[in-house]
Amino acid sequence: MKCQHCGNELKESAKFCDGCGAPVEHQKTPVSAPQSAPMQPNFGSPQHPKKKIYKQWWFWVIIVVAFVVVFAIGISNEKNTDKKGKTQTAATVVETTAEEVTTEEPTTVEPTTEKPTEDPKKVEKEFKDSCDTIDFKTLSRNPDKYKGNNYKLTGEIIQVQESAWGDTVDLRINITKEEFEYIDDVMWTDTIFATVEIPDGEDKLLEDDVITFWGTCDGNYTYETVLGNNVSLPKIDIKYYELNN
Repeated sequence: MKCQHCGNELKESAKFCDGCGAPVEHQKTPVSAPQSAPMQPNFGSPQHPKKKIYKQWWFWVIIVVAFVVVFAIGISNEKNTDKKGKTQTAATVVETTAEEVTTEEPTTVEPTTEKPTEDPKKVEKEFKDSCDTIDFKTLSRNPDKYKGNNYKLTGEIIQVQESAWGDTVDLRINITKEEFEYIDDVMWTDTIFATVEIPDGEDKLLEDDVITFWGTCDGNYTYETVLGNNVSLPKIDIKYYELNN
């Protein structure tokens, strides 16, 4: 072994050079490593060969999800198309119906104004048969109670007043007949108010005429006298009458 500074031969165990006194640096002999197979680069884990993409599990998950999404979109589009078709069909039906209704001519039904002809005698008989009898005391106690009822009465006319319009005549009639035992005469008392329409061509009704009449009670009637007093009487609307003179 030689000194690296002066080249002097040195003993293997020398620590300083005998020639120059420089410290000796002993070099270690490299130990040759045994021959082995070439080392593969190590990145922390063993390397495996890569699988092809269609053999990866996540690839098929993506395929399935994509298929489900496409299928759902198709179903939704079909429903929307069906709804639109139905809406259009309903609108078409409504428009067609409206056109049919508009184009059809309305059917006019003329009201029947003619009433069936009835036999006047039959009508008169039916009305007279519907009439009851009533005395003045009962009728005058509460005339409105008997309003609308039909009655048959007999009495003496004590006043006749023709209306200014039409053929209606206002009458005051006494309907209670009083007879005397020793006098061959009668007296009529208890006055009611009545109205009657005289048919064309018929005789007029006069004071002191005794008539039998059939009519409908019109309740209580109040009128003003010539002297300005108010008088209330039961009222009868006469439908039919007969002279008893």
